[in-house]
Amino acid sequence: MKKEKLLLAVILFMLGLTGILSILTMELPLPEEAKEALLEIFTPGQIKWLVLINPTIMFAVGHFPIVFQTVEHPPGLLLGYILIGNAIGGIIFGWLYWKSGLESAFLAHIAAHVVMVLAEPLLV
Repeated sequence: MKKEKLLLAVILFMLGLTGILSILTMELPLPEEAKEALLEIFTPGQIKWLVLINPTIMFAVGHFPIVFQTVEHPPGLLLGYILIGNAIGGIIFGWLYWKSGLESAFLAHIAAHVVMVLAEPLLV
Protein backbone atom coordinates (compact mmCIF):
# COMPACT_ATOMS: atom_id res chain seq x y z
CA MET A 1 0.00 0.00 0.00
CA LYS A 2 2.92 2.33 0.68
CA LYS A 3 4.16 2.13 -2.94
CA GLU A 4 0.72 3.08 -4.27
CA LYS A 5 0.65 6.20 -2.08
CA LEU A 6 4.13 7.17 -3.26
CA LEU A 7 3.14 6.65 -6.89
CA LEU A 8 0.01 8.78 -6.42
CA ALA A 9 2.04 11.53 -4.74
CA VAL A 10 4.58 11.57 -7.58
CA ILE A 11 1.84 11.69 -10.22
CA LEU A 12 0.03 14.54 -8.47
CA PHE A 13 3.30 16.45 -8.04
CA MET A 14 4.17 16.00 -11.71
CA LEU A 15 0.74 17.09 -12.87
CA GLY A 16 0.84 20.20 -10.69
CA LEU A 17 4.35 21.26 -11.62
CA THR A 18 3.92 20.39 -15.28
CA GLY A 19 0.71 22.42 -15.30
CA ILE A 20 2.51 25.45 -13.90
CA LEU A 21 5.29 25.12 -16.45
CA SER A 22 2.75 24.62 -19.23
CA ILE A 23 1.11 27.89 -18.28
CA LEU A 24 4.49 29.59 -18.63
CA THR A 25 4.88 28.26 -22.17
CA MET A 26 1.60 29.88 -23.18
CA GLU A 27 3.38 33.21 -22.88
CA LEU A 28 0.93 34.66 -20.41
CA PRO A 29 1.60 38.29 -19.60
CA LEU A 30 4.18 38.71 -16.88
CA PRO A 31 4.75 41.85 -14.84
CA GLU A 32 7.33 44.06 -16.53
CA GLU A 33 9.70 43.67 -13.57
CA ALA A 34 9.65 39.90 -13.95
CA LYS A 35 10.29 40.12 -17.70
CA GLU A 36 13.17 42.53 -17.19
CA ALA A 37 14.70 40.36 -14.46
CA LEU A 38 14.53 37.26 -16.65
CA LEU A 39 15.93 39.06 -19.69
CA GLU A 40 18.88 40.37 -17.65
CA ILE A 41 19.90 36.79 -16.97
CA PHE A 42 18.71 34.88 -20.05
CA THR A 43 18.03 35.54 -23.71
CA PRO A 44 14.46 34.86 -24.95
CA GLY A 45 15.68 31.68 -26.65
CA GLN A 46 17.30 30.45 -23.45
CA ILE A 47 14.09 31.09 -21.50
CA LYS A 48 12.09 28.99 -23.97
CA TRP A 49 14.61 26.14 -23.66
CA LEU A 50 14.56 26.35 -19.86
CA VAL A 51 10.78 26.14 -19.91
CA LEU A 52 11.13 23.10 -22.19
CA ILE A 53 13.91 21.36 -20.19
CA ASN A 54 12.25 21.59 -16.75
CA PRO A 55 9.15 19.55 -17.64
CA THR A 56 11.38 17.22 -19.68
CA ILE A 57 13.34 16.29 -16.56
CA MET A 58 10.09 15.79 -14.65
CA PHE A 59 8.71 13.69 -17.50
CA ALA A 60 11.79 11.46 -17.40
CA VAL A 61 11.92 11.14 -13.60
CA GLY A 62 8.16 10.54 -13.61
CA HIS A 63 8.84 7.14 -15.17
CA PHE A 64 10.88 6.02 -12.14
CA PRO A 65 7.93 4.92 -9.94
CA ILE A 66 6.93 2.20 -12.41
CA VAL A 67 10.55 0.99 -12.50
CA PHE A 68 10.65 0.75 -8.72
CA GLN A 69 7.36 -1.15 -8.77
CA THR A 70 8.62 -3.70 -11.29
CA VAL A 71 12.28 -4.02 -10.21
CA GLU A 72 13.01 -4.26 -6.49
CA HIS A 73 16.49 -2.70 -6.63
CA PRO A 74 17.01 -1.21 -10.09
CA PRO A 75 20.66 -0.68 -10.99
CA GLY A 76 21.91 2.83 -11.71
CA LEU A 77 22.54 1.91 -15.34
CA LEU A 78 18.84 1.08 -15.81
CA LEU A 79 17.78 4.34 -14.15
CA GLY A 80 20.23 6.27 -16.33
CA TYR A 81 18.91 4.56 -19.45
CA ILE A 82 15.33 5.42 -18.48
CA LEU A 83 16.28 9.00 -17.60
CA ILE A 84 18.13 9.64 -20.87
CA GLY A 85 15.62 7.80 -23.06
CA ASN A 86 12.64 9.60 -21.60
CA ALA A 87 14.46 12.94 -21.59
CA ILE A 88 14.99 12.60 -25.33
CA GLY A 89 11.30 11.81 -25.75
CA GLY A 90 10.37 14.63 -23.38
CA ILE A 91 12.33 17.18 -25.41
CA ILE A 92 10.64 16.01 -28.60
CA PHE A 93 7.16 15.98 -27.04
CA GLY A 94 7.76 19.35 -25.36
CA TRP A 95 8.93 20.88 -28.63
CA LEU A 96 5.83 19.50 -30.37
CA TYR A 97 3.65 20.98 -27.63
CA TRP A 98 5.39 24.33 -28.01
CA LYS A 99 5.11 24.41 -31.82
CA SER A 100 1.93 22.43 -32.58
CA GLY A 101 -0.11 22.11 -29.40
CA LEU A 102 -0.87 19.56 -26.73
CA GLU A 103 -2.66 17.13 -29.05
CA SER A 104 0.42 16.63 -31.23
CA ALA A 105 2.55 15.92 -28.14
CA PHE A 106 -0.03 13.38 -26.91
CA LEU A 107 -0.19 11.67 -30.30
CA ALA A 108 3.60 11.48 -30.55
CA HIS A 109 3.81 10.01 -27.04
CA ILE A 110 1.16 7.41 -27.89
CA ALA A 111 2.91 6.60 -31.19
CA ALA A 112 6.22 6.13 -29.36
CA HIS A 113 4.61 3.59 -27.03
CA VAL A 114 2.97 1.74 -29.91
CA VAL A 115 6.30 1.50 -31.74
CA MET A 116 8.08 0.30 -28.58
CA VAL A 117 5.45 -2.40 -27.92
CA LEU A 118 5.56 -3.60 -31.54
CA ALA A 119 9.37 -3.51 -31.72
CA GLU A 120 9.97 -5.27 -28.39
CA PRO A 121 9.58 -8.84 -29.76
CA LEU A 122 12.10 -8.04 -32.48
CA LEU A 123 14.69 -6.82 -29.95
CA VAL A 124 14.39 -9.64 -27.40
